[in-house]
Amino acid sequence: MKTIWNHLSKIFCCLVFLNPLSFVNASSVVQSMPKISTEDLLQLEDTFTKSADEFKSLDIRFKAEDRCECGHTFTFIDFINTAIKMGFHTKDFLLKNMFEPSNQHRNIRKPILCSQCGQRKMTRSFYSYRNWGCSDTD
Repeated sequence: MKTIWNHLSKIFCCLVFLNPLSFVNASSVVQSMPKISTEDLLQLEDTFTKSADEFKSLDIRFKAEDRCECGHTFTFIDFINTAIKMGFHTKDFLLKNMFEPSNQHRNIRKPILCSQCGQRKMTRSFYSYRNWGCSDTD
């Protein structure tokens, strides 16, 4: 099964992805999203077993539709920490998912925990990252 998934991910890793909400090419949507900050890259390095440079190579982009009631603009770190703290995903799963050869574009509605005040807010989040480490030996 893993071999089949590896082959499918290689096939899909270079296809055009359409945003179902706007029916525009995802690359234009992704390019309009801000890259995550250097501070976020360093926090990812603290959270996981990879360097900030390794995360930077993924060209991670993130945008939340809303802000927290306290005024904080949600970041990718808020998003990742929420997934871990609320038990949506483990650190190992997130790390493996980010570094598998793929091109991820997601638009989801989930709660995010604010890193400033701790409040939980339901919001739509958009994220994208890519790892073009596709190889024929997988």
